[in-house]
Parts: sequence; structure tokens; C-alpha cells
Amino acid sequence: MKKTIRILSVVFALMMLFAFGALATETDETPDGEQNVTEIVLPEAPTDIVADLNGHTVFGWVKVEWDAVSDADGYNFYVKEKGKWVLKQTAESNIIYVDEFLYNSKYEIGVKSYVTVGGVNYESEEICVGIFVSPTAAPKPAFLIGGEGSMDGLRVFWKKIDGVSGYRLYIKQDEKWVKLKDIYGNKNIEYIYTAAVDGEKYEFALKTFVKGTEGLKFSKLVRSYYIYYNDPKKVDFHSSIIKSTSVELGWSTVKGASGYRIYMYQGGKWKALKTTTKTEYTVTGLEASKKYIFRARAYKKVNGVTEWYPLSNNHTVITKSKTVEAYRIKNLQKSFSDGDWYIKLKNIGDGNGGKCTVTLAGKGDNLFYKYDYGNGLEIKYLYLDSKERLYAISDADKEYVIVPEDEAEYLVELMYAMSELLKVQNVGKVTAKTEYYNGKTAVAETYKDTKYGFKKTYYFVNDKVVGALVEYDSIEESYSSFSVKDTPASYLFKVPSGYKKVSW
Repeated sequence: MKKTIRILSVVFALMMLFAFGALATETDETPDGEQNVTEIVLPEAPTDIVADLNGHTVFGWVKVEWDAVSDADGYNFYVKEKGKWVLKQTAESNIIYVDEFLYNSKYEIGVKSYVTVGGVNYESEEICVGIFVSPTAAPKPAFLIGGEGSMDGLRVFWKKIDGVSGYRLYIKQDEKWVKLKDIYGNKNIEYIYTAAVDGEKYEFALKTFVKGTEGLKFSKLVRSYYIYYNDPKKVDFHSSIIKSTSVELGWSTVKGASGYRIYMYQGGKWKALKTTTKTEYTVTGLEASKKYIFRARAYKKVNGVTEWYPLSNNHTVITKSKTVEAYRIKNLQKSFSDGDWYIKLKNIGDGNGGKCTVTLAGKGDNLFYKYDYGNGLEIKYLYLDSKERLYAISDADKEYVIVPEDEAEYLVELMYAMSELLKVQNVGKVTAKTEYYNGKTAVAETYKDTKYGFKKTYYFVNDKVVGALVEYDSIEESYSSFSVKDTPASYLFKVPSGYKKVSW
């Protein structure tokens, strides 16, 4: 029902006064006891207020709509709080959008229409009332969370979700999800994990929650991928220009650092090499084909006091080789050409996934071959060309047998083939250079067998052979802990005395 009110025409009177005051020669007089008044007809209240989600599955904006009032200039939207109507929005149309409603809550809403007279809004006497019930569960975060190193720890961040009251962050420890913190406010979308250790990987998970009239409600848990933490306070070596006697180190800038100190591991301890403000440094005076380990740390000056950041991870380099004089292979060739030689090879694959030590010796056309598996397990073979016999010898049983010719043929061929591979013979051009081999600087002398075409490399440390590499038909065979003697022990080439012959 419309209602009429009467108000003094104060605004109208003031406007007329300013327009005509100084120029008027005549004035209209109002009869005594009468005042100028304006009658205002208040609009009717709207009807049928409806509130619902704005067509989205994720709770956020709520659309509120009501029937329009034909003679209204606008509308005031109210929400009842603690028993009182509180004005929230003013709109000219009969549709508004509200983003302040919480999940799991019930709201009493209302709207009044108004007309505007003289710049003042006059509301309807009645209010149109409705109810809005918000969703009862928080939305599941449909996103991946990420992370990056910060000066204070591992910064974990995620996507903002409209309408939620906050987030609960978890970390996986011992295969279980452990709560880290409840973070209130949907705009607070990051957390600094200060316990992160450089180089370690972490996995986080997230829930959203909403706070309503029935307490907190949580979404389902969404987990992240693994996040690796690289401490930005630690120097990160990213490049090295390596030469035979020098290494140019390069590293990334540490934010806020005043400078850097470089260390080298030498003589069983760390030695400071240089303090610099640059992000590169060249270490000189090094040996060729040798392993070197470096570290660095950043520092900054705070009120005249030096604050040191953590040490970097070890940065290992191996200097390049250099050409040296080749002469050792000639000595080995002489040893083998005399026909008496002894070779011991360690850590050789046995073909069954295990390792063994192989001893191979030659005296004339005789061969000795032994597999040693450790723990007293040995298999010995002795081939005497003069008798064309292969003996299998057991130290454990003090026994030996003569292996039948048809069964011995394969093993004898294998023994001869291996001896041919390892012998230094048919030597053509020899090249030599320093190389890093099994943790030591070695001289590698390489030649190509002019008769068989095998490429052979022997590694020397202090003039002793420590390894060999044989390449043939695009196949590589490497042997470590390789030792050579000029003259094998004579006992290797006869059946030991006191051994009993048994049948095969």
C-alpha cells in the first residue's frame, strides 16, 4: 500500500531565494500560519525476493533478485544481524550480487524500494523479507600447489578460492599427512616452511574450510607434486670452464649478498682461496686429470657486522688431460714378448651377476687360469700344451682331474683368446695422456694392434699398470686393478705335489 508524507519545501525555498533574492521588487507573501509543504508518495515494497548461487558450482557470488516496483527510483538491500536490519547495498535495478555470505550459514535478507526527492531517498514503509541458506561444504581446491625457495624457507603457494574462510595446509611425514597450519582469509595464499633443508624434497596437501553458524567445514584434501627446496642463501655453482691446470668457477647471485668466499678441499681440510664481490673466480696451478672439490658461501654486511650464509654443496670437477711422453707400453711389450707373464684382474663379472678375481698367466704355450670368488671358493685350470691336457685343480680337496678333450676345447680357446686380448703385442703408434682413473691421476697409453685391430689402453700409476681397456668390434672390455709380472711363478705350470688324481 502506498503512503503519502508531507515535508517542508525547504530545499525549494532556498533555491528560489538564491535565484531572485537581490533582484526581487515584489514578493509573494504566505498567509500567516501557513508553510510550504511537499507531499511525497512512498513506493510500495518489492515482492518475492529470491537469493541463489550465481550459476556456479563453486560458492562465491550470490545473486539476489526481487520483483521490480514501477514507481521506485532504487532499492536498499538489508541483512539481519543480531536482530537488526543492516543496510548492505543500494542499487537502481532489482538485481544485486553479494559476496560476503559464508558457507554453512543461514541469512535473513530484505529489500526496500525508495523514491528520490531533492537528493534524499525515501524508503517504502514495508520490507520484503526472504531467507538464503548457503552451501554446507567447502569447495575442493581444483588446482596444483607450488613452491620455491625464499630467504626464510620454502615458500608454498596456491590458487585463491572465492568464498572460503581459509585454508588448512598439510605436509607428508613418515607417509602420513601432518597438519602445518590453518590460514584464515581466502586471500592469504602462501606459507613459508622454515624447517626446509636445502636439496630435500617435500610434499604438501591443502584443504579449504568455511566458517559458518555450525562451525568449520572442510573440503576434501588435494595434494601437490613433490617440491624440491633449493636454499637461495646458498651459492649454486652453475658453470665451470675446465682446463688441464685451471678451473673457472661460476655461480648464481645470492640476493642481498655483499660478497662470496671460495674454498678448496686440500690436504684433508677446507682452504679459503678468495673473497670476492664477483660471481666467478679462476683457480690456477692445478694438476691435469685430477679431481678437485670446491665450496662457496655468501655473506652480507649488517651494521658493520659480517653475516655468513650457509656453505654451498660440494662442487666437484676433474681437470682435463694433457699429453705426456709415451714409453711404458714398450716395457710391457718386452715382458709379454718373452713369453712369461702374469696378469691379475679384479672385480670381473662372472656372467651370473657376481664378481670374481681372475688370474691369467702364460709360460711359453702353457696357460694358467684361476677364478677366485672369495671366501675360499676357487676354480683353477692348468693347460700344458706339451701334453695337450687341461687340468682342473681343487685345493680344497687336494684333487685334480684331466678334463676330456671335447669338453676342454672351449675353455682352452677362451684362455688363449683372453691372453691374446691382454698381451701388449703388434704395437703401432702409441699416444699417451693423463686421465682420471679409479680416483687417481693415471697415464693412459693407447695403441691399435696392427695385426688384430684391437684398440688397447693401459693405465699406469707410478709406472705400475692399474687397469686396461680393450676395444674390439665396437665392444669395450675394461679391467680394473690390473697387475703384470715379468715372470710368473713356476709352480703355476705343474700339478701341485701331493694332489690326488680323480676321474672326471
